Amino acid sequence: MPRHALRSFFERVIVASLPLVVPACGGGGNTGTTTNPPPADMAVSTDPGDMTATPEVDDLAGPTGDLLNFDLESCEIDHPIKMVNASPNLPLDAGFTLCVTGEPCTSTCGDGYTICCSPQASDGGAWLVACKYFCGPSGRRPAGLEAAAHSDGCAVGQYFASMAHLEAASVHAFRAMAHELVEHGAPAHLVAAARRAARDEIRHARLTRAMARAHGGTPSPVKVTAPEKRSLEEIATENAIEGCVRETYGALLASWQARAAHDPAVREMMVAIAEDEARHADLAWALDAWTRTQLSADARNRVREARAAAVEALAVEVDDAPAAELVSSVGLPDVERARHFFAEAKRELWS
Repeated sequence: MPRHALRSFFERVIVASLPLVVPACGGGGNTGTTTNPPPADMAVSTDPGDMTATPEVDDLAGPTGDLLNFDLESCEIDHPIKMVNASPNLPLDAGFTLCVTGEPCTSTCGDGYTICCSPQASDGGAWLVACKYFCGPSGRRPAGLEAAAHSDGCAVGQYFASMAHLEAASVHAFRAMAHELVEHGAPAHLVAAARRAARDEIRHARLTRAMARAHGGTPSPVKVTAPEKRSLEEIATENAIEGCVRETYGALLASWQARAAHDPAVREMMVAIAEDEARHADLAWALDAWTRTQLSADARNRVREARAAAVEALAVEVDDAPAAELVSSVGLPDVERARHFFAEAKRELWS
């Protein structure tokens, strides 16, 4: 995909959804309306800076592999993964690596949990299924990301804490990417871009952590257990899911939030984050293009199938309506607009 093509796509889709009208600033019950101020041009890239140097920074992910020493709350904390025994008659394949969304997970897991992951045969002959609650796409999830402990919090605080959790986890994801790309002989510009992305995510984690705390977020540690050495196909598959699908869609949402958030502090933060996330999505597609030149035809087909499955999983997730305060204050798209964004991305990017 040509450089900046994603930014042009984001702007085209977003502008097509305007004019945007949001609630006026003020307390509850105010029925006035106002339009957002003109946003920054999403199609214009910032100075790429030095992509070659990797200076030491006071970051959030230590060399031991334990992620973060700060605390935060999140949707994931309020809805921790739970394990249930599912009927052996359910159409769950013991070998699947992608999560299944919707049915049979909704009826099996209950309580709003719509995602089933990694079933394993239990002693009783049923499937032991990990049930997950959708908390929205944000950041590149690294392999080995551990579920956070339970905590309480308000909707906006939970949202930004969840976002901070995933942005911080992305530090590990991009550091692991850089290391693995070196091992597999990837071009230097991809390695440099992954290292820069890790530095970006450190900044994002700090910004969203502060925003979570401003909205009553309660800190909680996050940890990542590094996986064993992976094949290039495994790296390409993860990149297709987390980068080409989830991170790309997350970058589109960030670009929308930079325009749509009613809270001016959120808009200001998301303008900076959106530009970085668009660049990270560019990296995902560039990495996808390079791995295709290195993999066999069968491996390329498996990667495409994994990406298609991730697109279908995301289709279920975008049907979840966000809380009203997240649509207004945080700028998340409502269901109708989210479906439009997804449909355009599927048509132009994932077909």
